[in-house]
This record gives sequence, structure tokens and C-alpha cells, in this order.
Amino acid sequence: MGEMYQFHHEKLTRHILSTFQLDEIAQRESIELCITLDGPELTKFLCHLSFGVKITDLHAIEPRDGMTFVYTEEGV
Repeated sequence: MGEMYQFHHEKLTRHILSTFQLDEIAQRESIELCITLDGPELTKFLCHLSFGVKITDLHAIEPRDGMTFVYTEEGV
């Protein structure tokens, strides 16, 4: 049997929200995250699972530089 990893989905979600400064906003209103999950069976005894989270909320703050993800110019 191959390696198996598990994560606590609530703790992971809270960590992601906190990292992008969305935790307080999420307590007051809806936020937007995109999640993808893929788990193909490669052979009869071998498969893999891929999981990804994309931060798409307009209120998200980039943790490295403190800037918002969205740049807007007047009229755009």
C-alpha cells in the first residue's frame, strides 16, 4: 500500500482564510474560493489525488507584500 496523507479540512480552510486576511470578512459575508479536486486511477493498484485552492475573492490580500490581488484603473 502506498503513502496516504490526510488533513483536517476545517483547520486548512481557516488557515487559508487567515493567510489571505479573509477570516474576519468571512464571518460577516460570503467570500469566494475556487477548489479543484482530481483523483484518477493510474493502474489497478495505483492512483493519485490532487487538490488545489485558488483565491478569487476581491478582498484577498497577498501575504508576501500586503497588496490586494485585484488592480483596477479608473473606468476598467
